[in-house]
Amino acid sequence: GPLNTHPFAYRGYHELAWLINRFSQIARKNAMFDVCLSFLNRIYSLPNIEIHDAYMKLVEQSKCYLNTPEDLPTALEVINATNLNYFSNIQKAEFFALKGLTLSRLGMFEEANRIFAQSVQIDLNVGKGWSYWGAFNDFRFQQSHELPFAINAINCFLQAATLFKVARSRRFLSRILWLLTFEDEAGSLGKSFEIYNNELPVSFWLFFVPQLLVGLSRNEQKHCKFLLFKICKSFPQVLHCIITL
Repeated sequence: GPLNTHPFAYRGYHELAWLINRFSQIARKNAMFDVCLSFLNRIYSLPNIEIHDAYMKLVEQSKCYLNTPEDLPTALEVINATNLNYFSNIQKAEFFALKGLTLSRLGMFEEANRIFAQSVQIDLNVGKGWSYWGAFNDFRFQQSHELPFAINAINCFLQAATLFKVARSRRFLSRILWLLTFEDEAGSLGKSFEIYNNELPVSFWLFFVPQLLVGLSRNEQKHCKFLLFKICKSFPQVLHCIITL
């Protein structure tokens, strides 16, 4: 067939779209929001766009608007106007998580919570959905000091930690250890923590041995003992190090 119908004819455009999205992401992360948005608009001048490129463009655009309070309604408009029919379940789940984040920043907490729940229901194995929902509950707990928010945050962060590599999971585990310091006499936080913690490799907690030892003299001592016991059982050399401290 003629050259312009051949898939290789569009390969250069796909590379260009990837470059535009990547450059825009770097601009956004460096707080150059106007540069990010102006570059993203160039994608629409390309004659052929892959679904993934279109998806990345919408994500970057939405994240750009999220950084400025007055642009939050625009972010929600972009998200609501997006036809998700062409996207994969993973992309849909991440997009719903982004919508939940936008709603939470607009103060629409009930709606945000519903959307976060929808995000993880679409695909239970999308870490961003769990991490955004965990951060949302963490924030609500800091505002209200109501324990159900802390319980939900711990559950979400544990789910997120299982879906990321060990280095990226540390930020979730450190938040969990902080939330456990608010344990009540009924052990409300620990009940779900001990159930969901089984999914997480014990090695993920090795980095936190010093914090767990400090926690033995505080509110969360039961959970610190629980984790230290698991660590020492799997890594006897850690027990030797603790004894010699």
